[in-house]
Amino acid sequence: MGAALLPVRNSGVIPMLDFNNKVAVITGGASGVGKAIAERLGREGVRLVLADMERGALETAVAELGARGFDVFGQLTDVTRYESVEKLADLGPVDTTIPSATGRNRCARSRNRKKPCARWRI
Repeated sequence: MGAALLPVRNSGVIPMLDFNNKVAVITGGASGVGKAIAERLGREGVRLVLADMERGALETAVAELGARGFDVFGQLTDVTRYESVEKLADLGPVDTTIPSATGRNRCARSRNRKKPCARWRI
């Protein structure tokens, strides 16, 4: 496997040459783009921490990825709540964090049109 190519120069960013046993936290990791990223990183030997606010989807994703032999852990996390992110941070050191959570589900459930997120429904 070659180095991860980064399209930036002089940024101080060092590409990870060896992904094996690195730890990645992926918010929104239970579905969609976040889960696809987790699958790709898992194939490279990355230890996965999936953070998602949808318990059922999180449990399913952890079971599916674990069955494929990936080292994966799920943490119920709502990135819109500080306390929830603090619990995620308490899990320990990580090598990279991939923000894939959108908060869309919380907004989609909002019944109060006066809430700011109600305007951003998809």
